[in-house]
Amino acid sequence: MPWIICWGAGESRCAPVRPRTMPTRRDAGKKNHRPIQWMWIVATACTLAWGNKGVQAACERPVSNCDRSKDYFDTKMKFDHAGSVKKIEYHNHYVTLDTEWTAWSGLHEEKYVFVRCGCPAPELNGYKEFHVPVDSAFLQETVVVPKIHLIGQRPKLVAVETGQWITTPQLRDDIENGVVVDIERNYTKLYELPEGIPDVLITGSGDSSDWEGWTEELEARRILDADPGELSPLGRAELVKIAGILFGAEDTAQALFDLIVARYETARDKAFAARKRPSVMLGLPSPGWGWSVTRGSSYVGRFLADANVEYKNANDEFEVPQESNVILETFRESQYWINVYVRTDDQSPTTMEMLLQGNRTESPGGDQSVFPQFRAFKCGNVFSNGNAVQRGMPGNPYWEEGVLRPDLILMDMVQLFHPDVTMFEHEAEFHFYHKLAPLPNNENMGECGLTTLSARPEKNGMYLFAHFSMHDVSQYDFLDNLVEKVQPAIANFLELDMEKVEAFVSNDPAPSADAFTIQVIADVGECGSCGLEGPESMHSNCQDLATRLNDVGTVVLNALSHGNTGPSVENTVPAHAMCHAGDPVMTSAFVPASTSSSSLSGGAIAGIVVGCVVGVAVLILVAVKFSYRKGSDDMYQQLLAQPGQEMSKGANGTPI
Repeated sequence: MPWIICWGAGESRCAPVRPRTMPTRRDAGKKNHRPIQWMWIVATACTLAWGNKGVQAACERPVSNCDRSKDYFDTKMKFDHAGSVKKIEYHNHYVTLDTEWTAWSGLHEEKYVFVRCGCPAPELNGYKEFHVPVDSAFLQETVVVPKIHLIGQRPKLVAVETGQWITTPQLRDDIENGVVVDIERNYTKLYELPEGIPDVLITGSGDSSDWEGWTEELEARRILDADPGELSPLGRAELVKIAGILFGAEDTAQALFDLIVARYETARDKAFAARKRPSVMLGLPSPGWGWSVTRGSSYVGRFLADANVEYKNANDEFEVPQESNVILETFRESQYWINVYVRTDDQSPTTMEMLLQGNRTESPGGDQSVFPQFRAFKCGNVFSNGNAVQRGMPGNPYWEEGVLRPDLILMDMVQLFHPDVTMFEHEAEFHFYHKLAPLPNNENMGECGLTTLSARPEKNGMYLFAHFSMHDVSQYDFLDNLVEKVQPAIANFLELDMEKVEAFVSNDPAPSADAFTIQVIADVGECGSCGLEGPESMHSNCQDLATRLNDVGTVVLNALSHGNTGPSVENTVPAHAMCHAGDPVMTSAFVPASTSSSSLSGGAIAGIVVGCVVGVAVLILVAVKFSYRKGSDDMYQQLLAQPGQEMSKGANGTPI
């Protein structure tokens, strides 16, 4: 049990300290700290002076002769993303923090005062008191682990709950070596710790009345982690600043969060600079429950928005749970399927075969074929967020490290959804995600049907592309009919094979709120000449194709059965040609190159005519000069009368 040492009368001269009766990891190599007899006397006297206020928890690095007019907090935390933090105020020797959030457990309003160790606590109603920096901590939720570990404060962790779910290797080693105690949901064990009850108990927001061994004394040292109440990835990560205040590591916490924000925003910018906005679905059905449809306003939904994808529940239109037939009808044509990871490792699919087998197990009988009907399944675009899971361990780092490192999650998503985007060089591999291995020989997967051209044509090849804004029509109408109606109609209109045509929702800004933009690309092969700076010429047949490409928007509307009734289309970017290197060039800038060596173009014929005229004129001048030098006026007159004079006349008969 911690003691209070007093060196004067009253509360202002008391500072909490901790006697240690056995070595800890921080005492490694030192002699045991034995209690000194006179400290019992001092502690008893101080306890009497303390009255009914009880005994404080200990803290680290107490200041001597606390000066209330001195500012003891050099680094001031400001919260720009965490919605649960309603107010933070600095008052020289203490900090007040007001929080409020709603989670599955209801509405929570928590107020804390963090007092600099060695200074008196202010008289504040409704505020729970902690003296900082704290010297020891207990964690209930694994999401808090990285907030302490990554700011260098893991040595202060003395106990955890259900350590089997922890995935941070260093902390797992501490538990295995007995340095950190796993209380296994029995809170009476906190009283049995060598150093007594930890200074702070960081828990989830659940009701503690049902926790075994929980007492009022433990409740007084409890801080609720507000993670469930934060709907934005950066909001959850910003809570690391509270850990910074608690553990006296404000500078480290601030620097870490600033780095996370910078990387996250870079990844988001790259996503919005990508060419496409693909569609996505998430998750798996649960036995006896159905499909939990992720809300667009949720924590995961915010990742999808920042990854710049189309998600049909972005506006929270669907309630949860939903039956498989509703999910199939809604997300059948989604191009990507992510987060097919479940809680325990033994049940998590790592291959398409495991995913399909799980569908048969969960839906025996008539519902066995649900998964193969999804477009993402047919195309093999199924991803698990369990890439960092270690075999045989139930915990998933996605829900531990990933909570503090949303930048890593978003980087994975950007590479997954936008493969043409170049991410940071050292982040070339997925951190949390991995693609499920395909079925053997692609059995039972069906035809993908989606055409995906590379970002650039092959060397000596050429693409033609154009952009269109679609008005008063849903982008999901376009996406849901892309494979079955839109792509075949475009290919037929351009007289190209299906695999030579790609259409997708583009990232180009729409001209109005009722519109979205699509891009259509045609692979036309060697359709002209290409240089290092881009296209240099085009064959006449490709020029004709480019003209038709500008009318493809109407073809799309007709394929969607809209025609001229209501919705409209606008060709916002006319046809351009693109080569393997260089910049695209508008096709109207080209004079078509010859597609055959047996005929001459109009330009070539005109050049020959001009050359003949100039040649004849030169011969006349030479002859005139020669005659002049000979002094033959007769010859001069004869030359002027030659037929060449007629050749020098223009098309209308006027002399040139």
